[in-house]
Amino acid sequence: MKKCISITIALTILFSFTFGRSWANMEIVPYYPSEGRPWEEMSKYVIPIAVIGAGVALGVGLYYHFTKPSPVEFQRENVSINLFQDYVQVEGTYTLANPSFETEKIKVKFPMVIDHQIGEPYSISLLDDTGDEIPYREIDEGIQFEYEMPPGEHQDIHITYKQPYYSNEYTYILTSTQSWGKPLEVARFTVNTAGSLGELNSNYPFTKVSENELFSQYFYQTQDFYPDRELELSWE
Repeated sequence: MKKCISITIALTILFSFTFGRSWANMEIVPYYPSEGRPWEEMSKYVIPIAVIGAGVALGVGLYYHFTKPSPVEFQRENVSINLFQDYVQVEGTYTLANPSFETEKIKVKFPMVIDHQIGEPYSISLLDDTGDEIPYREIDEGIQFEYEMPPGEHQDIHITYKQPYYSNEYTYILTSTQSWGKPLEVARFTVNTAGSLGELNSNYPFTKVSENELFSQYFYQTQDFYPDRELELSWE
């Protein structure tokens, strides 16, 4: 928007300067009664031309401002999915970076599967690195929030929520990563299952790293992650 305002001001000054000089020097232009005053006639168009130029500049600036891709990058995610007897608790840390020299305000949609097998989310919490709450609103398939990214900085967004489930399957959405236009540098996923749920199955290659009477823990990590499918979990 700053660029837009600058362009508008510059063009307005340019038009005003160009025709303003003619207006100021009008009296030294030779006057011929039969020909009239040419610069006086031209001055009628100064304001309309300046307004049109400013309008065009403003339109171009607004178009550029609202259509340019955001420089903010989604770089990493570290997600823990805890499967209890009748609900799932998700705890995720999502690292964003703003490599530009200006503060960037982004609008993020965080999608969730909500259907006859997985219920509405509750106990939702969004926090930034300082522990401050990030306002959000619930939408049809998840939540949406806005956040201002300082220039040249990384920020971790911490999102936690719970969802009830009504079968032995749970889906966590991953393909929304593609909307950022580049792979994640690192993606880590941990799944903890209550001992009563049985063995975990997934369409990603998780490894069981621990097991006891209460919980079994599974882990998967990858780099340059640009997922083409969701994370599907099921248990016996």
